[in-house]
Amino acid sequence: MGANGERNRPSPVPASERSCERALEAYRRYETQMESKLRERAVEGTADTEIQTRIVRELWKLHFAHGRHAALENDASDKAGRETEGHDL
Repeated sequence: MGANGERNRPSPVPASERSCERALEAYRRYETQMESKLRERAVEGTADTEIQTRIVRELWKLHFAHGRHAALENDASDKAGRETEGHDL
């Protein structure tokens, strides 16, 4: 899920420089929000700042792994949908 609870879907590549700038700004806001949320979780678990940093790094890894997994599932689902189009189920 995205920062606002929407499903992660591929976005079209921005065509103009301004569109690219807006997309990058939006991603940086998302990244900052996620970093804050992950840091809050780490602080709940320990007061040791070194361990907090390690926890945040591992949570980012899980977050990205989940995103890749979801994208693969979406691709498989989309492909299966295309293969069954026009067939009675």
